[in-house]
Amino acid sequence: MDSPLQRIKQYIDYKGVTVAQLERSIGMSNGSFASQLKNNKSIGSDKIENILRFFPDLNPAWVFLGTGEMTNSTHETSQLEKKQLPDNKFFNAESIGYFKRYL
Repeated sequence: MDSPLQRIKQYIDYKGVTVAQLERSIGMSNGSFASQLKNNKSIGSDKIENILRFFPDLNPAWVFLGTGEMTNSTHETSQLEKKQLPDNKFFNAESIGYFKRYL
């Protein structure tokens, strides 16, 4: 059975977002999500709340319980899709390629 952390990883893979981009976008320290995922641990509800706010199309019931669809049927655009980067902007070849789709 997948954990909420594993389901979030499935979602960001689906969206084409890297773990590092996720961490930066919600203010997690570098490697913290990746470390929790690798060690099959959990993250705090505050971090999950930040993820759900940053990606409003992510279905909370699917994240927590694994029920329903991955995304909400009433699609709201995520901050990445609106081209709004967090204050701690970063650019590398991978992220530039991702953001070029939205320019």
